[in-house]
Amino acid sequence: MAKKTLALFVICIVVLAAMVHLGEADANEDRYKSCYNTCYDECKSQGKGHTTCEINCDEDCEAKDAQAILDEATG
Repeated sequence: MAKKTLALFVICIVVLAAMVHLGEADANEDRYKSCYNTCYDECKSQGKGHTTCEINCDEDCEAKDAQAILDEATG
């Protein structure tokens, strides 16, 4: 019985850890979307094409998102 209880406890911890990680992913996704939408709108208002704006904004916002994640991790 103790083994089953321990197994259930471990499963609960794994599920909880996964839920916390998914919450962080949502926050990162929101940060990326906000950056991308702002960048794309500014780029299009400058008369640049869809593909150019998409590529530039994707690269820029991916870099900013990665830097924000590193800054959060290192405090």
